[in-house]
Amino acid sequence: MGSKSKLAATSARTIDSILRLLKTNGPSDASTLASQLQISDAAVRQHLYRLRAQNLARNIEEKRSMGRPAKLWSLTEQAHHRFPDSHAELACRLLASIEGVHGTEGLKHIVCRCAHEQIAQYKSKIRSSDSLKSRLDSLAEIRNQEGYMAEVEESDDGSYVFVENHCPICFVVQTRNEFCDAELDVFKATLGKDAVVEREEHIFQGGRRCAFRVRQRLVVSS
Repeated sequence: MGSKSKLAATSARTIDSILRLLKTNGPSDASTLASQLQISDAAVRQHLYRLRAQNLARNIEEKRSMGRPAKLWSLTEQAHHRFPDSHAELACRLLASIEGVHGTEGLKHIVCRCAHEQIAQYKSKIRSSDSLKSRLDSLAEIRNQEGYMAEVEESDDGSYVFVENHCPICFVVQTRNEFCDAELDVFKATLGKDAVVEREEHIFQGGRRCAFRVRQRLVVSS
């Protein structure tokens, strides 16, 4: 590979890394991105301006208590489409056909059946005897394999936030919210009765990500 080809490959990897960081962490300034990527601020800005020209990134100025306003960069709607969508348009057509044949209740029954199969699959890979944190880490690993860019955040109060930075079926859930309801049920059943799971952020409702607060259920002895 020639020097120009190597340079182009490196540039493409850096751009992919920037897009992934903006997808995962939300709006960021160039200095923060440069620190995470361990490259210069100037190099990151060059890539960001290129992404803006391609309508993949945009920036706004955020006032700070001291100094000049910070320029925060975020993804455009077009950029989100660069991430996996799990053949969303085909899925939507199939779901519409199912509903046309079996009705709304029939579609709900199929979604419910899929959820039960998913629970069984997840439970076969997650040991119920593990700690809640270990179970969440295992669930995140499974969801990452499915394209959800999942991670687990620990909170100061001892609870956890299970985060999905990307929804590979987002195009589907924009019209079929049954999958979101089923997703919450899947997490509750998979993590076990000692886990309390509540949705805090929702891509379907305009959020940047989906996030679930997970707490250990308090057992009151009699």
